[in-house]
Amino acid sequence: MQRPFLFFTSLFAFFSVGCGGDENTGGAQPESGKISNNYWEGTFAELDSTFVDDVSDGNVTVLRLRDSMQAFSGTLSSQGPDGEQNVFRYKEGKAHGLCVMRDKSGGRTEANYRDGVLHGNFVIFGRDGSERFRWRYDNGRKIRD
Repeated sequence: MQRPFLFFTSLFAFFSVGCGGDENTGGAQPESGKISNNYWEGTFAELDSTFVDDVSDGNVTVLRLRDSMQAFSGTLSSQGPDGEQNVFRYKEGKAHGLCVMRDKSGGRTEANYRDGVLHGNFVIFGRDGSERFRWRYDNGRKIRD
């Protein structure tokens, strides 16, 4: 009776230690323009040369790797030449979760997506951090608050 318990305990420990989430866990950052642990970081130009937008899935844009046409899943962080920064999260090529865009003047936009469509809050902040506009979406449709 003791033997099966030890086997399953060992198996559980192996999977608990060996399996992680799908986000970058703070290890070494990937080389610019490269994918590591479902995390991609690079410039806007590298983004355009690495990925392609595909609209073959109805009206939802699917982000695919240009070389293999495989849908991207993970976090994508891109920087523009004037300090702009975008951080998007994708699931099977579709925007999914909180996405943050920062412009060169310091303004910020936060949008929530589910399966490639706006779902939840869409908020625009001024460069001083104050909330300027807020909308709420339900499966891509703007709703009243």
